[in-house]
Amino acid sequence: MKKLLLVLLVVALASFLLVGCLPGVVVDDGDGDGDDEVVSGCPTIDIGAVEVNGVAYIKGDWDEDFVDFTITFAEPTEGVEVYIIPEYSEGFTGLGTYGLAVLTTADPTKKVYTGRIPVELFDEWWYWSYCSLFSITVVSCDGDCVCSYPFKVDWDAPKAGITFELSAEDCCPPAETLTISSAFIEGTGCAPADEYCCEEDCSGLASWKIDIYKDVPFDDCCDPVTVADDPCADPVNNYFGGCSGTDCAAIECEFACIDFTGYDVDHPLYVVFTLEDNVGHKTEYYGTIYRDTAESVVVTEFANCDFTDVEPSEVDVLGWDCLQ
Repeated sequence: MKKLLLVLLVVALASFLLVGCLPGVVVDDGDGDGDDEVVSGCPTIDIGAVEVNGVAYIKGDWDEDFVDFTITFAEPTEGVEVYIIPEYSEGFTGLGTYGLAVLTTADPTKKVYTGRIPVELFDEWWYWSYCSLFSITVVSCDGDCVCSYPFKVDWDAPKAGITFELSAEDCCPPAETLTISSAFIEGTGCAPADEYCCEEDCSGLASWKIDIYKDVPFDDCCDPVTVADDPCADPVNNYFGGCSGTDCAAIECEFACIDFTGYDVDHPLYVVFTLEDNVGHKTEYYGTIYRDTAESVVVTEFANCDFTDVEPSEVDVLGWDCLQ
């Protein structure tokens, strides 16, 4: 019963850094005054996670075979066992009390243990959610110390859509103001809040960026040309402008009273819309825009950064169109 209460206490206190394993390890601090330091028996775990609002997230990547982790104790520790378990484990075979055992290797000091979790395990367990919750459990101290490390695996990249509008208001002809903003479904009486075409429901959106160029903005490696480092074109002459931010609802660029004469179907502006979430998943949308008639802009979306290799399509929303 005592062990069970200890386990429940530790799990309740588990966070990004493992804490709460009692009674702890007494360490001689070396000053000879008998006032030794008591260090938690729980280790820290590095699994390459990012903490967002108190929750640890790692990047799910099907191109990788393993997720590596490192467990570090304050003092030499033997008899260490490591397990992993999904949030919903019912129906899975081969799981013990704490989950599926994971092989680890200790360094000579017995303080640092390293291991690898096969990505195929996540493939088997993630089917119910693209934002899967798992726990790594470390058992040590002859079973008296049980520490759990919960984390989520973010598998999906963010997605969003933007619209383009021209307005001649407050401008001297032929100048017009180009406004680029997040596409949204306008709220109604039953759904009072606007629903934006912008989604990252796991680790969360870290940043968005809109860049507009006067010419094709990529070199042969498909890397975006930036103002600071432009390997294939004059950045001053090629970069039209842009903006950036972190909030889905605040996606907006405004280019006030610009003369768009000369930007037509044969000479459009090139748009690169980039999103990145907190674990590093990135999405890029590519398109061209040009002024068609007064206060009218034509948006053409391309499926890759070459702007040439696939059949483009004229769209109302560049990127994810949640309006359809």
